Amino acid sequence: MDKWLYIPVEVKVRELQAKLLLAKFAASQGYNVVIGRKSEILDIIHWLPRGIFFGMWVPVNFKSLYARLKFKGFKTTGLDEEGLVIFSDEIYTKIRLSKETLSYVDTFFAWGEYQANIVKRLTNENTKISLVGNLRFDLLRPEMRALLKPEADIIKRNHGRIVLIVSSFAFSNHFSGAEAYMTAQKKSKIIQTPEDEAFFRRYMELQDKNFEYFIKAIPELAKKFPEHTFIIRPHPSEKISVWEDCAQKSGNIKIDNTGNVHAWIVASECIVHHFCTTALEAFAANIPAVAYRPFKDSELESDLPYWGSLEVDCESELVLQLNDILVGNTKRIDLRRQEKLPVLKTYIQNLDSALCVERIIEEVRGLEVEPESFVDLKLRFFYIRNKVMTALKWLKASLLRKGCSAYIDHKFPKFTKEEIELVFQSIPGDIDLKIEPIASYCYRIRKA
Repeated sequence: MDKWLYIPVEVKVRELQAKLLLAKFAASQGYNVVIGRKSEILDIIHWLPRGIFFGMWVPVNFKSLYARLKFKGFKTTGLDEEGLVIFSDEIYTKIRLSKETLSYVDTFFAWGEYQANIVKRLTNENTKISLVGNLRFDLLRPEMRALLKPEADIIKRNHGRIVLIVSSFAFSNHFSGAEAYMTAQKKSKIIQTPEDEAFFRRYMELQDKNFEYFIKAIPELAKKFPEHTFIIRPHPSEKISVWEDCAQKSGNIKIDNTGNVHAWIVASECIVHHFCTTALEAFAANIPAVAYRPFKDSELESDLPYWGSLEVDCESELVLQLNDILVGNTKRIDLRRQEKLPVLKTYIQNLDSALCVERIIEEVRGLEVEPESFVDLKLRFFYIRNKVMTALKWLKASLLRKGCSAYIDHKFPKFTKEEIELVFQSIPGDIDLKIEPIASYCYRIRKA
């Protein structure tokens, strides 16, 4: 029986390369892999043979999706791509996890022991949890880092010595605007009560203050270190215009959101951030990081993304710490890394030991999908007929979603067969795979 695995991708620069790693491993094991942009995968999956859905979210608003897939005979897995750097455990549980949604998940892939314990407390240990880490961190392991080298070498040739500025100010600088973002959080049921809204507005105020200081510091850093290129990578949810104004203030400030963020990390001498998962990815890649944190609120922000960084709260200290790193004096950051590595392993399972992709493949192979019957095929035909009959209604509704579509395109602008082939060439394993488009932004990958 043919085996099918469906892999949705939400933010291209964040997760595509890592999920193509999974796609190649799975296809080599005999799976028909369908990988593509999240919105398109969710639309076409009901038309295609039942298989395993590699889900990436488990909040309450995804309960109906998992329930429909389970009803149709799919096996489902869940994870949370944004489940590493969180607010408090209580807030995280409320906005990112749902006991009802998790009840439809066959296996939940946890970042590490810490997140697994949060899920266990919520579900009373009724959810099967597999400690796997995250695919993105596989790419940063020493044995896998060669995948990033070709792209990192091109980046170095184009830009010279790089300081990477990673922005995570989606609340203050959202693509759709702050209030539109808040409205979207309400519609997706992340914000459900006045208390929830008060929390997020308080956090937005904290971000606003830090964002103001952060963006002012960059031109000053560029002046202090004219031999370096300061590459700004805005968060995928941010608008670019504010950063364009910043870049105009110095010739050695550039904005570049192309390619995989991991190649940029490896190509850099240091990263500068504020409350960003990328800092922990830099930790995994052994790249120094400095956190600029002028304003703090321990009730709103976890200290986790700062553990592997040198933390400063004023511009002059930022300059001093960055200078030490750029001249090769990394003693302080090296000591901090040694201190924090043991505890970080409880948050990120695949900092060492088995690769995340190997653990996931092992779990997926244990999920048996029942063969489809004639009745199932008739139900699918009815579903397709129903989809065709409602197509005009969908098109009409889509005219009202232009802003939403623009935001989706902003996070995942294009997807080509050549991109897949390029990534596959850098992944170990000489396997002849067939890659064919199956829908817009979606490809089927299988053994030739």
